[in-house]
Amino acid sequence: MNRTIQDVEIAAAIDSDLLRRREQFVGQPAAWRVWSEAAHVATLNERARAAFIEHVANARGADIALRLLLKAQSIRDQITQTLLTSETQVTLH
Repeated sequence: MNRTIQDVEIAAAIDSDLLRRREQFVGQPAAWRVWSEAAHVATLNERARAAFIEHVANARGADIALRLLLKAQSIRDQITQTLLTSETQVTLH
């Protein structure tokens, strides 16, 4: 099957993943903050992501904004792949 995963599906899956992963970051507030901010950015649509990253670049610097963007894109890509894979597995059974 060849279809596009919608932003709302990605956001819901990321939100669910955030809840599952929270326990992994106990005692690591800085790591949680970095991961959860990137996950938040990953839930945004393209236009909102660009605006958020621009805001971060202006407030905290281009290097930080770039790292945030790359981490958010990685999370988004992983979730999209997971959604497509699980959908294919359900379809095949």
